[in-house]
This record gives sequence, structure tokens and C-alpha cells, in this order.
Amino acid sequence: MENSTKRRNILLIILLVLIVLIIIFYIIFGNNGSKVNEYTGNKDLHLVEEMISDNEYYMFEDNGQKYMLFKMSKSAYAPQRIEIDSAYIYNESYSDDKKLNLKITLNTKTTNGQMENGQKVGSVNTDAMLFIQEIENDCTGLIINDVEYKQFQGGVIKDDATQKYGFINTNGEAVLKTEYTSINELEDTYYNEEKDKNEKIDYSNYMMIYKENEGYGIITKNGDILIDCIYTSIINYGPNTFVVTKGNMENAQIGIIDINGNILKEFRSGGIFDETEEFEKYAIVSLNNKKGVMNRNLDTIIPIEYDEIKMRDFETHDAENKKEFLFAAQKDGAYEIFNEQGENAMDESIYKISQLLGVDINSEEVYKIYNDLMSNK
Repeated sequence: MENSTKRRNILLIILLVLIVLIIIFYIIFGNNGSKVNEYTGNKDLHLVEEMISDNEYYMFEDNGQKYMLFKMSKSAYAPQRIEIDSAYIYNESYSDDKKLNLKITLNTKTTNGQMENGQKVGSVNTDAMLFIQEIENDCTGLIINDVEYKQFQGGVIKDDATQKYGFINTNGEAVLKTEYTSINELEDTYYNEEKDKNEKIDYSNYMMIYKENEGYGIITKNGDILIDCIYTSIINYGPNTFVVTKGNMENAQIGIIDINGNILKEFRSGGIFDETEEFEKYAIVSLNNKKGVMNRNLDTIIPIEYDEIKMRDFETHDAENKKEFLFAAQKDGAYEIFNEQGENAMDESIYKISQLLGVDINSEEVYKIYNDLMSNK
């Protein structure tokens, strides 16, 4: 009898343990889904957590297992006033192209007990949540609640103490130390001389870097330095080609290089480019506090001897409907007008001169300038 009672007690204890385990299992894996797995590996994620944007994911591998870090704004999955307590994943699947397809629902809590559309609402205590999900090794992307996420492309990091910048790559690695004065996207347009128009180019994998007292250079987002920080300026010239200057305002030289730093056109005496990000048909350059104009062959068409230069293009209205440029060069308070060949063009119409100088055609100023030009022909 005593043995029978002991057996019943043991069975009862086992049954109670099983019930507790089932309850725990239901709490964790209820709602037809599984709780988001926490990452407990050795990889340092703090840089990525700071840089990752809403609706981006970061995929990485640790000890042979792939993981995914992603950030999701509240607006993607819950009303703005919902306060986030914990998140659960359900209906986890993979698309035909092996993208992880998640549906996320939330447990919510309330601070004031109000109900709205059948849901508890309260004050929002966070703008976004970060989640870690263990994934299959052949995963190629992420879709959450029918929104496709973009892969993390790296980003610029800043050392607040030194006010210097560095860069982390798509693997979350600090591939550039925080020792640069600035790091910026490359301008993604260039001038197509044959078509006489600007066109787009994909420079999304490149960054412009600058070191104080050294110069500008170009890197890839993997941290490969393609062009060292040795140039005073780097300006788009054509597909994967740049006009660059080296030296200072007193001894500047100008040349053309490709994206890998190879010299395509030998350096010659020139000038520092005025504020511009791409070289179209002409560019204004400065040397010893004087200005001039160069063409795309790096020939000086207007000498570098003027205090100020303005340029503007005008429609020719010919069969090819090409544009022609005019230049207004000022020295000692007096203007000269030049055409694209660097020839005197003082007899241009007062309308073009007013447009070139940005002066109202009905003003006394434009007539005074025009009369001065005519008297200096």
C-alpha cells in the first residue's frame, strides 16, 4: 500500500512538472509562433545597432550559424500609441528565392487602461525595436509583414571626442579608423559630352574621404582605399573618371585620373576649382586669388587673371538645338564678355548680358554695364 502511494505521488509530481512545462512552452511559443531568439554569441554589434536604419537588416555569421539583426519602426507593425512589451514571430517561412518571410504580432501593455479598436493603448516608450533571429544558412533576404527589407550597406561613424569620422562596412567591421575630417557620398552624375547632358552613374559603393592638411581621396564601402588623400579637389569628369587638382592656390596642378587612381591625362599647371561637383563643358578655376576658365581638354580659354567670372549657357535654337556658353569676366570693376573660344563677345545682346550677370534687364545697372562694354570694344 505504501509503495502504491509513493508511486502515485511520483506520478503526480511528474504530471505537475509536465503541466508546468506545457504552460511555459505555450507562453513562449504560443500564438502559432516562436519567441524571437536572443543572440548570445561573441560578435560585437554595437556599431551596427547604432547605424542600422528602419526597414534594414544586417546578416552575419558566428560559429557556422547565420543570424539577422533588423530594426523595424512601430508604424510598420503597430499603431503609433501602442506600447511595446514583447514581440512574437508566427508564420515563419521562406520565399522561393530564400528570403525569410516573417509575420510579427505583439503583446501590448497599457499605462492608462484605455481601449482602442479592441487593443490596449498607452504612451509610446520607444521609437523602434531591435530583434535577432537565427536563420537558415542559405537565407538571401528578409520580408516582415509583407515589407521587404534592404540589406545594411555600412555607414559613417563618428568619434565624438575627436570629431573625426570612420566607416563600418556591410559586415559591421570598422574598416576605416575614425581619423578623417569628413566622409561623404560621391556625386552620382557626370557630363556626357557626346549627348551634351548630365547622366547618372552608380557610385553607391564609393565614398569621398578627406583628411585635414592632406587632401581628398576615394574608398570603397569595404574600406579599400582606391585614391589616397592627396588631392586638393576631386570632381566628376566621366564614367569612373575624375578631374583632380593637387597643390595649393599658388602652385596648383590639374590632371585626370580613373577610379583606381591611374593617371589618364598628365598634370599641368592649372588652378583650384571653384565650388562644383562635376566638370561639364567648362569650369571656373582659381590661382593666386585670380580666376579663369578651362575646357574639358584642360586648356585655359580665359586667362586666370580676373577678380570674378560668371558663366551661363544659352539655347542656340539651331537644328541641333545645342547650347552656347558666355562668360562675364570682371577685373578692376570692369567687365569683359567672352565666348566659348575665349574670344571677345562684347556685342552680345543686352538681354543675354543681363541674364549672364543676373541683373534686371530694366535696371539702370544693366544699361550702365552694357554702355561700358560698348565703349571698351
